[in-house]
Amino acid sequence: IAAWILVVVGMALALIRGSSKQRETMLVYMSMFGTYHLVFDSLANIKNPSGIFHGVLERFWLQPSLALCCIAGCGVGMIVEHGKSAAKCPALKYLFLSLAVLAIGYQVQHNYEDCHENDNFYFWHYSRHILDQLPKRSILLTSGDFSTNTFRYHTIGEEYRTDVMVMDMQFMQAYWFYIMLMPINFNDVSFPGLYKPGKESKYPFYNLKKFLDENFDRYPIYMCVAVPEAEDSIEGYYEAWPFGMCKKFVRLSDNPDPLEHLKNMPLINLETYPIPDLDRYEPQTWEYTMAMSMLETYTKPSVWLWNKANSVGDHALKMTYYEKAMQMMVQNRDHVFEMMEKGLVTENVVYYMSPMEKNLGHLALIMYSFTKNTDPEKAKYWQKECQMYWKNYVKWHRDSIISKDSMWKTINSVIDLEDFSSLQLVS
Repeated sequence: IAAWILVVVGMALALIRGSSKQRETMLVYMSMFGTYHLVFDSLANIKNPSGIFHGVLERFWLQPSLALCCIAGCGVGMIVEHGKSAAKCPALKYLFLSLAVLAIGYQVQHNYEDCHENDNFYFWHYSRHILDQLPKRSILLTSGDFSTNTFRYHTIGEEYRTDVMVMDMQFMQAYWFYIMLMPINFNDVSFPGLYKPGKESKYPFYNLKKFLDENFDRYPIYMCVAVPEAEDSIEGYYEAWPFGMCKKFVRLSDNPDPLEHLKNMPLINLETYPIPDLDRYEPQTWEYTMAMSMLETYTKPSVWLWNKANSVGDHALKMTYYEKAMQMMVQNRDHVFEMMEKGLVTENVVYYMSPMEKNLGHLALIMYSFTKNTDPEKAKYWQKECQMYWKNYVKWHRDSIISKDSMWKTINSVIDLEDFSSLQLVS
């Protein structure tokens, strides 16, 4: 509030009672702020931002905030100048100078802990961990600042894993990519034109399916982002299966085995690659985004196998998939709790992992439905497991979040039941 008062006072005094030079200076700063606000804000295309987009917009507003600081500084100067002559008190200058020094000291003391990042190596660990997982001569498809720049820092800046070819899918849609980057870094990779997501890919354009057709037998191909929404060309031909914090492309005509794939899938070691402190970093920070990406590694493979089980017709194979999904989820859950006991992750992390408890309860309920008519003792076991996991989910989740959960009615209805036999369950 004080800063805005200084801004308003500074502009008013400069424009009304200032010299021509002061008026010109103030008009320059006001033009800078106004242009940025009117032009950039209208072109940014980020309306009502939340999460990381809110943080991105905040950082872009550092430039106009600097212009406001200059206007506020001019305001202090004008107040001192006119106050000195009005009050005939030369000491007023030193009073305002002291107040300015105190204000700066307060800002430094108040914000230092939030702003110092001298021990922040999270991005270094994140990209190094993923690069270590990839086989030699791999293609790694990325998109955007976060996923692309962290890997390129290692491969170019530190000359680490230079055999991994990091390709930004947004860059691949630009002509200059094929003129400037392809001849230097990706000379052996086949690019059948200019990349354009979607099923239609007439020359000179190609889609993801054509790219995979050209290179799948030559290189292992991974993706560290979501498949673009417009990219539906690979449906029925390829799938991106979870692989650590990335995805690995598999060709469906090769009849890949999900269980065999999971045997070779790496997991994060939280002792070596720490998760950013969620007590410190807010949702609009890149650290928070990375933490969510790392935590998803503990849940996505199990949920992926669960979905595979839902699409399988063979009863025995379906049960195998369900049991493996549950086994993986329990192991990952126990690992996170172990890391909390060692002080390597905070309770906040466990809270964000609590949806895993919901999924475990759901899987246990499915296992109950499969065994209730054939093995009553085992069904009783799965009933207790379901209730235990869902009680943990309720314990860790806040009421406001639970009330938005579409499964809350089911959870609430079975969490204290002595017998599930009266439930109407769909296998």
